[in-house]
Amino acid sequence: DDDDDKTEDAKIGDDDDDKDEERKVVTSIDKMDDAKYFTDLRVESVIIGDSTIKQRLPPVKRKINIKANSYYLNNRKIFTNFINSLFLPYKTKKENKSGKEVKLFTHQEIIRDYINLYSPYRGLLIYHGLGSGKSCGSIGIAEGLKNDKQIYIMTPASLQMNYVKELKKCGDPIYRTNQYWEFVETKGNAELEETLHKVLGISLKYIRKQKGAWMVNVKEKSNYNLLSEVQQKSLDKQINEMIMKKYRFFRYNGMRLDHLAKLEQEAEEEHERSNPFDHKVVIIDEAHNFISRIVNKLKSKKTKSLSVKLYEYIMDAIDCRVVFLTGTPMINYPNEIGILFNMLRGYINTYHFKIDVKTKQKVNVDYIRKALKNNRLVDYIDYKPTTRMLSITRNPFTFETKLDRSREYNGVAMGEKNKVSEKEFIKKLEETLSKNKIKINADAVKVEKNKALPDTFAGFNKLFINPANGNMVNNDLFKRRILGLTSYFRSAKEELLPEFNPEKDIIIDKIPMSNYQLGVYETARDIERKESDNNAKRKKKAENENVFEEGTSTYRIFSRSFCNFVFPIDIERPLPMKRKKKDGNINIKNLDEDLLDNADVNERVNNVDGRFQVDDSEAIEQMVNDDYGERIENAMKMLEDKANLYLTYDALKTYSPKFQKILFNIQKDDHKGCHLIYSQFRTLEGIGILSLILKQNGYSEFKIKKDDSGKWLIDMTQEELSKPSFALYTGTEDEEKKEIIRNIFNSNWGIVPSTLRDQLMAMNKNNFYGEIVKVFMITSSGAEGIDLKNVRYVHIVEPYWHPVRKEQVIGRAVRINSHIQLTPEFRNVKVFMYLMTFSENQLLGDKNGETKEDREPKVSQRLQSRDVSKFDENLVITTDESLHEISTIKENVKKDILKEIKSSSIDCSIHNSGNTEIACYSFSSNNPNDYLTVPSFKKDQKDKFR
Repeated sequence: DDDDDKTEDAKIGDDDDDKDEERKVVTSIDKMDDAKYFTDLRVESVIIGDSTIKQRLPPVKRKINIKANSYYLNNRKIFTNFINSLFLPYKTKKENKSGKEVKLFTHQEIIRDYINLYSPYRGLLIYHGLGSGKSCGSIGIAEGLKNDKQIYIMTPASLQMNYVKELKKCGDPIYRTNQYWEFVETKGNAELEETLHKVLGISLKYIRKQKGAWMVNVKEKSNYNLLSEVQQKSLDKQINEMIMKKYRFFRYNGMRLDHLAKLEQEAEEEHERSNPFDHKVVIIDEAHNFISRIVNKLKSKKTKSLSVKLYEYIMDAIDCRVVFLTGTPMINYPNEIGILFNMLRGYINTYHFKIDVKTKQKVNVDYIRKALKNNRLVDYIDYKPTTRMLSITRNPFTFETKLDRSREYNGVAMGEKNKVSEKEFIKKLEETLSKNKIKINADAVKVEKNKALPDTFAGFNKLFINPANGNMVNNDLFKRRILGLTSYFRSAKEELLPEFNPEKDIIIDKIPMSNYQLGVYETARDIERKESDNNAKRKKKAENENVFEEGTSTYRIFSRSFCNFVFPIDIERPLPMKRKKKDGNINIKNLDEDLLDNADVNERVNNVDGRFQVDDSEAIEQMVNDDYGERIENAMKMLEDKANLYLTYDALKTYSPKFQKILFNIQKDDHKGCHLIYSQFRTLEGIGILSLILKQNGYSEFKIKKDDSGKWLIDMTQEELSKPSFALYTGTEDEEKKEIIRNIFNSNWGIVPSTLRDQLMAMNKNNFYGEIVKVFMITSSGAEGIDLKNVRYVHIVEPYWHPVRKEQVIGRAVRINSHIQLTPEFRNVKVFMYLMTFSENQLLGDKNGETKEDREPKVSQRLQSRDVSKFDENLVITTDESLHEISTIKENVKKDILKEIKSSSIDCSIHNSGNTEIACYSFSSNNPNDYLTVPSFKKDQKDKFR
């Protein structure tokens, strides 16, 4: 994979480390001192060739740079001052850019030193920008914890191998392929087998099956390129085996409830609790996709779905570290942020006791604090004398309170005493309080599982969103409750991005409908309006809430697609359900964009919006008529056969003014270079019909095939090769074929099969300006995660119901070093977003029209009274414009929330020099006893000014 968001990661940990440090085989760790390792003497005594194993291995790297004697928890006012002073050395540190061996970047070292074996912090959102090495940052954390806990890596299926690649690049140096390797035959030598098993971390069974193992030798120069293909595959297989012993991978969009049941059983056997995440490190890549799966299932009153179970398990996990990786923490709903931070914080378990006072002394909070000083396990203490209710929270698992010389609270540090169960914790409390003449009934304790933030849509909005204008409220409360849970770093190398300014380089292109299109559109709106009126019998909601209700995949599904293209009168647009309602109208209940687009079960389950899970497969299959796909093909064939009637540039004025404008912008002489087209719709009113239009208007589809001998070749006629071409990357093509075509488009011909490369070179030296493939077309499956080069024009065919989709599509084109091959004046990106609108004549009538009909409005009174702007009720708008408004409103809410997340980040003061937009959140208090928050968000202090 070429440079996908990883330009900067490549700097991390090369093979040529300081040779004076010794690598030791770690069998266990003394938790109190990271310098003490138990070594296996065999690495000193076993000699292979002329070197001991110890001499052959890469040196052990220091896992933590900055470590405190004790740490303050992030529910204390002193926390920000403590973290800022702890990491102050990083503020002045210069990046080491010389020599072969370059260590982690500062922003990656900070997160590694924040979540480590000796720090009490449970979770961290790695909210880092493009090219900053999020994966390598998380691997830095994992490598520091992997000898103490098992590491769980949760990714979408498509990105699992990507993460493994990153591990080989910036994980343990022994995972690197590019060093000197030789195969050590064991010949049944049990001692050698045992040594290789300990050193390499692979099973004896594997070593015996292979009759040996590959062993590294850092004293020699790399010989990897000299190994045969079979040897390289054998070595790669062994490295994968080594990784899988330390890291366990899960595909969160491919999990089923029966997978979870097995994990529950394993957990029960391991530590007598069914929570699979107890005593684990959980790293979730593209965390926003994982959260979308939870938010879509959270409101369901039926049995708990897999994603909701995972959500609750992560919150409830004991002795767990949680790391989320995303550049887009919020996609669609504000409460996604609540779900995200609740998992990072974990349940704030609060123990409520009714106490019985047996002393004549005045019992208040100070008295109880003094009484519990020697307990060392207690964190938050609150006492209400009027009700005699004592509320307590516990220090993180394995962390104990430290006292200074004057026996005052001085943070927490790792210790052995706090490895006790909940039952033992309560018993110890009972014993300590009893000595101070306070009785509690341990059997009558009430345990309240508090969350950091509300996780329902209604709950989150009620606390943090002003219903009148959609602005954020209680900003201070929000920041206090998420403090210590985010690392924010904008981007590593913004100077290497192409020139792109969202304020001036996103062009909103409004195109009036044709009168023919308007007629079809009006019919669709009538049907949608009736369905909407039936649903509107629910209680009236605030305007802001309606925005989020409307912005879904079912919203105005027909009129959305008819904004793109309407079928000619003699070709019927096929529909998923053949059955019609009794009144003759189409039944559109539960019809969404995937269903209309004939997405298969796999595509729906893997959709980045996370509406479906693998366990929903049967229900999805029942939604569509079996022959829908066939009917789509027939409609496309009819359109293709009559392309000279309906798909010419002039004919598009009637059937798709929008596609006509896209064609115009692609063909414009001064629009030199490569073009990217994105549409939500794949089959008909999107990429499918656009492909037919391009073919009709002088383009050919770029195609490749494998011949009988397995060689890849261009699959096009001479006539097709003489035309400019377009390529498809929409989720249905063969994976290998898609990747080859992407690399051809990117001019990354070094990794294109040689037979194809030879053919390409005969045509042109590269594809920098679209000489081979001019237009690259993607749908939602290509909107996330793919890396494109040299794209100068992005065409977003229709608006989407959340702003992140637009950002994701632009992010395919605006990338680190993406335009470096172009001459400087062409290193820029322009984005066109196309919206259909009503013309003045359609709304008011043509005053100079010849007939009475011409002089009357074409847009019905019914539509004019109902389809109005949220910003101006006198403005009549189309479905395209309505979706764009919804997305804009959501973007404003999102901006407010993300600004507060950035200002509360642990590294804000380190990375924020000169940024006036973000004011880093801090408290002046240096009193370690001052709490910043209380356990329950319902009881926490709201902002004074709303």
